[in-house]
Amino acid sequence: MEDPGDRSRAGKLSAGMRSLVVVGCLLLIVVGIPYALLWTLFWIASDSWDFEGSGGYRHWLLVKGSRLDRLGLVSPTTRPARYSVRFQEGTFPGWRVVGYESSALPPAIISTYAERCRAMGLRVTRNETASLGSDADGTQATLACEIEPYIDAEFHAERKGAAAVTQVSVRVWGTQ
Repeated sequence: MEDPGDRSRAGKLSAGMRSLVVVGCLLLIVVGIPYALLWTLFWIASDSWDFEGSGGYRHWLLVKGSRLDRLGLVSPTTRPARYSVRFQEGTFPGWRVVGYESSALPPAIISTYAERCRAMGLRVTRNETASLGSDADGTQATLACEIEPYIDAEFHAERKGAAAVTQVSVRVWGTQ
């Protein structure tokens, strides 16, 4: 014959397990499903996501932790950076782009990005600095770092002769 105490302990254990399952399901519904839906909406969007600044939820969702975020900005001014993100679609690898103004000169910006690329294990494939005609016209510098074959990080910095700031553009191909 069964001991009635065994049956009550078994009932308590299964009630505890049931409550854990209910809590897990509620947590999945409250947190997991909205997060999955949000990423699905971003994924099915056929256009790029464009926004300014680095303090909003779009920056947190689309840029934070990516290669573009790890490469960072070099001596940015107080003007907000402009971001554009496009996800992978078919054979198109997607991109993350930032455009911003910097107080540093183009060669210094490109030199800093070359060091950051090497620190991330990326191979520098192009590093050029050129004058825009005469010194009064300004300077521009370009850098390309290979992430993997046909997937690059591209950097361009240009300062017009009389300008107080350098216009910087960073494009990281790929979805990471």
